[in-house]
Amino acid sequence: MSDLPWVGCLRDLRIDVHPVNPWVLFTPDGKTLHIWNYKNGKLVTVWRMSGMDKAREAKFIFRKDWIVARHVKGFVVYEMKATNLTMCPGIIAEALCKGQAPNLRIITRQDTSVLNRVVVHPTLPYLLSGGARLVLWNWERKWDPTIFRGHSLNVYDVAFSPQDSHIFASTSKDRTIKMWSTQSKSVVQTLRDEDMERAHKIGFCTGLRKLLVSTTNQLEPFARVWDYETGVCIAKLEGSGIILAFFHPHLPYIFTGAKGGEIKVWRESNYVPVSSYYPRTGMTRGSIVAITPGKNNALVLGLRGQFLVVDVTITGKGRDEDGDIHIVRTPGANTSNERMATDESELQSRHDKDIVETEKGHGQTLMVQMERKWQKSLDDLRAEHLNKEKVQAKRLRLLKGRIRSEKAHRNAVAKELSKSRLSNQQLQGSLQKEVTERRIADELRKHLAKRVRELEEEKAMLMGKSKKLRLKIRKLQIVKGAENQDATRLKIRKLQKGAENEDTTCEQWEVQEFSLEQLEAATDNFDEKRKICGDGDQDLCTYQGELQDGTPVVVRKGRTASSQEIDSGKFKTDSEVVDRLKMLRHPHLFNLMGICYQANSLVYKHQANGSVKDWIAGGGNSEIQNSKGVIVLGWSSRFRVMVEVARALCFLHSNPLRSGGPIIHRAIKPANILLDNQLVANIGGVEHALLGPHWEEGVQSSTRSFMILDCDSQYMAPESFRSKVFDEKTDIFAFGITMLEMLTGKFWDALELVQDAIGKDDATFQRVLDGSAGCWDVRLAREVAELALNCASLNRHNRPSMMGSHGAILPILEGIARKAKLEEQAGKA
Repeated sequence: MSDLPWVGCLRDLRIDVHPVNPWVLFTPDGKTLHIWNYKNGKLVTVWRMSGMDKAREAKFIFRKDWIVARHVKGFVVYEMKATNLTMCPGIIAEALCKGQAPNLRIITRQDTSVLNRVVVHPTLPYLLSGGARLVLWNWERKWDPTIFRGHSLNVYDVAFSPQDSHIFASTSKDRTIKMWSTQSKSVVQTLRDEDMERAHKIGFCTGLRKLLVSTTNQLEPFARVWDYETGVCIAKLEGSGIILAFFHPHLPYIFTGAKGGEIKVWRESNYVPVSSYYPRTGMTRGSIVAITPGKNNALVLGLRGQFLVVDVTITGKGRDEDGDIHIVRTPGANTSNERMATDESELQSRHDKDIVETEKGHGQTLMVQMERKWQKSLDDLRAEHLNKEKVQAKRLRLLKGRIRSEKAHRNAVAKELSKSRLSNQQLQGSLQKEVTERRIADELRKHLAKRVRELEEEKAMLMGKSKKLRLKIRKLQIVKGAENQDATRLKIRKLQKGAENEDTTCEQWEVQEFSLEQLEAATDNFDEKRKICGDGDQDLCTYQGELQDGTPVVVRKGRTASSQEIDSGKFKTDSEVVDRLKMLRHPHLFNLMGICYQANSLVYKHQANGSVKDWIAGGGNSEIQNSKGVIVLGWSSRFRVMVEVARALCFLHSNPLRSGGPIIHRAIKPANILLDNQLVANIGGVEHALLGPHWEEGVQSSTRSFMILDCDSQYMAPESFRSKVFDEKTDIFAFGITMLEMLTGKFWDALELVQDAIGKDDATFQRVLDGSAGCWDVRLAREVAELALNCASLNRHNRPSMMGSHGAILPILEGIARKAKLEEQAGKA
């Protein structure tokens, strides 16, 4: 402190204003900190910074009564309340003369690389520093640093958003402005304009609008206003030598400062200049270094070696478009080098000091009067030029508008052309994929048609053998009589067993013909109590019964002639369809057991464990437990059921109708997947595909075909609603929805639940799985969910096929089920 008192400082005063008290803070010599009252222009206190001789600027941390001082290699934080702010000016001046200004106590010292800027968060415990690195410091966590990487070159300026406490901005030598989130620790928006130079200063709008203003330190003759949510530059404030700009915190105006000393005011609503001001110290204009808003619409101007305080006044309608804004220098609230300088003779003679202060007061009064005259002449001259500038600016805006419109049109045409090319490529890819799938499907159908013919020939042979056996049985019944009924039955069983030994396929394919009396006895004359509710069938009533030998059966009886759309004589007249229904056998189809032409009814063997929908909706209810006491359909068992349904569906699609097209089920859903006493899946409702009206491929189906799934419209593919056409892809769509419901245990919203969770972490995805199915293997469940979403794609061309192409459904499901079974066996071991 040997050089105190300092006189004639030529440093640019980078000032900071206290947010509560009327104090302005600066370091005029890099060694001491000065606080002045900008209302009355009096010195409050002076401190010496320990271990510091090259401080560039200082900031208040008013929430902690601290001060942060920045130097080129880092920053130091001091405790402000450790000193007395009420020292009288005489004591302060004496301390300065003797080099005994009180030292500030150091809170922390952070040495980093070259440092260009330090800002303080207004509400959170953060300091933000920019330079060779962009670092966020948390003083509540022992000054824990968080480094943000995204700029390729040095950072010039940083600023915190006043609207969102977790957003800040930075500008770099790499000619970009980046918006950051302290929560995600990443870039959320990058601001970059065409031919944009390096932005040196940035500032946020303090209102509700998400705006930011940037300047380039005279590299460009304007300041840019950005909408930082969209990343678009929405305005350019043109002026000469603009080096800084900011949004006023209380008034709807933007202020810019130029190297030549001009302060210009712009309306925030339309970015039109409304006023300007040239600060003067003595007879020369001052060079603007910093402009900081103070209390009561005051502006504190940082100049070279001094600061000035000016008032912002609004006349007319104030904040409206027609209001006028004026900047007026505040008398007596400014200080310069000469005013801040302390001379030893002043300390020795009170009389001399009063004379000097009196002369300064007269000089200020004279300066204010002269400034008013100069200002009036300058305003007249400026008004004359302003009109010319407005005309030229209007022409320039029109020209720029036309240029922007042409550029936008050109960009729009280029985007449309790019989209058209991309769409064409996608269409060609989809077409090629469709052609490949069609070719594979045709080859598979030819192979299966050949196999069907072979099986039909084998069926005819077996039916002949079956007729001979039945003839022998009837003869034995006539000969033996009622008294030898037991012996006769024994012989019948032996004959039947012998027939089985000849060819077991005969029993599998034989369909019994029942009489009306037998079905009435089995169902108590089709009693309403025997009716199974909730099957959703528009054409057949379903009854549960028991045959005379105790076999539980399900009888599906045609409705009355007024309501049914299946002809009552269909069973008798269309023998080809009925024969096809008889021979359509598969381990996972609800196979036909018998037929009654009198009652217009189909007879099936009763499935002991109900439907998959009962198991999912029951969620472990004891009413649906099976014979082994199992009350939950486990997750691995659900994978197995999916495989069994896929096999049956693949079998149906591989069998051609009379028209040549495949058999389309049209009613795949959990209610139509039945479980036997071993929990093996069987698809029901196949009779609709054969006994209903026939259609050629690509031709619209009848109203009845459309109504099969109408009550469960979530299983209906979008193209079926529009065209009422059913094919393999519509069955695959319904199968995809069914798989999603078996995963989630939910109906109607399973698709939306899985779509929302599939891209998230395992914990989130596991929450949508049905908890009653046990502890899922999340990895396998994800594979099934992704396959099901592909099956349920709204674009039918994106749905996979059952067999024969890359990504086919059945091979994928079989692989997943094998993995699940191995995992389950390993867990039991």
